[in-house]
Amino acid sequence: MLAKIIACQPAEPGTAQLMVRLRGEQALLTSLTFIICNNEQNYLQPDGNWSPAQHWFTIDGGYPLLSGNGFRIGPTLLDPLLANASQVQIQVKLASGETRNTTLQLVRDDLPSSGARGQTGDYSSSSVLSTPEPETAEALAPEPMPLSAIEPEQAPLPPLSATADLKRNSQPSLVPMLAAALVVLLLAVVALWWFLGRDTTTSTPKAADTQQESPAVAASSTTPPDKPAANDCSPANLNSQKELYFVQSCV
Repeated sequence: MLAKIIACQPAEPGTAQLMVRLRGEQALLTSLTFIICNNEQNYLQPDGNWSPAQHWFTIDGGYPLLSGNGFRIGPTLLDPLLANASQVQIQVKLASGETRNTTLQLVRDDLPSSGARGQTGDYSSSSVLSTPEPETAEALAPEPMPLSAIEPEQAPLPPLSATADLKRNSQPSLVPMLAAALVVLLLAVVALWWFLGRDTTTSTPKAADTQQESPAVAASSTTPPDKPAANDCSPANLNSQKELYFVQSCV
């Protein structure tokens, strides 16, 4: 004979299944009568205590289980068996009056006692889990990407004032051109002064003779104050006269 206590499916604290498999017996047992004895030859009582007096338990409602007979048991039997650390023996009385005994096996790790329920535990209640609503086609459709994520970002245009300043700075300056023209003009004036200065030196005696012969004519033809005289083209007057008058007098 094989006797074993296994957990229910699903497991419930304080409840378990007693499986009994009788060798040579194929018929399903509808009820089972048995006694349980520990190593000290004490027998389990209905109040959960152990006593030297035998007590026969009878349970009904047998069903097929693991090629044997299964019976549902409660905390009256399960809790004392789990509290007892030593092995126990079970003796079964058949309808024919025959008795068979074996060691009762317990899978302790899979068997929760009734104390696992706690003070507020009520494992007969039920709970309803909220089922998520099916998502609509609009919810499943991917969200359109914003245009800012697709199009590359364009650099901001500079303000109009900055653009005008940029164009103004890019135009060539007229100051260097004016300076170059002034330098060329000064070079021309110096060259003209150099060539005309030699001619003035050679023609000075002739002018002196002419003035001695006709003093009256020279006195009558004095140079106006606003125009330079002919001898103003001499190099000595270059620093005292303006450049425009000096050039005119030399010409």
